[in-house]
Amino acid sequence: MRIAEAVGQVGYTVQGVVPHGIALLNASATLTSLVPGAVLLLDQTGGLVSLGSRNSAGLCRNLPAIRHTDADAPSRDVIDSWLREVAGEVNATIRYAARQGEEIDAESPILICGRAAHRKGTDTELATLLGRPVATWRYAGRSRPTNQSSIFDPNTSDSNMAVSLSLACCGLTNRGII
Repeated sequence: MRIAEAVGQVGYTVQGVVPHGIALLNASATLTSLVPGAVLLLDQTGGLVSLGSRNSAGLCRNLPAIRHTDADAPSRDVIDSWLREVAGEVNATIRYAARQGEEIDAESPILICGRAAHRKGTDTELATLLGRPVATWRYAGRSRPTNQSSIFDPNTSDSNMAVSLSLACCGLTNRGII
């Protein structure tokens, strides 16, 4: 609610606040050329899986964080193990949705975003583990925004930038629903 108040104080009218997963689904449907069966937000600290629904707002479920103790980046084995765990959670969520009468088309792509989604090979590995097509949500604007207060690395932040800008644009175009 603090975010809604802060946005309101700078002149925007906030008509509603939706959960992060539903915002991702709305932004992906509005601003990408895909109609995903699910959206996965992947980050080393965790993430979420969000599935659309014909009968309700949708289904969101938290995903596990990468478990590693090193100060350095996690090893390939740790990441592969984590991706298997994520795939298991996604498949369990899809099965749950099917039991509730919400079948996810096996041919509809899974859209992935977030820091861990941009890592080379994540999309291919998840497509293999899930047995479904996987696409990475990337920034495709003509001019790439920069942040003067921090170092911007387009190779590691591209998916986060795409999602952030998509959510902001969707919030503005959908009459202030954030």
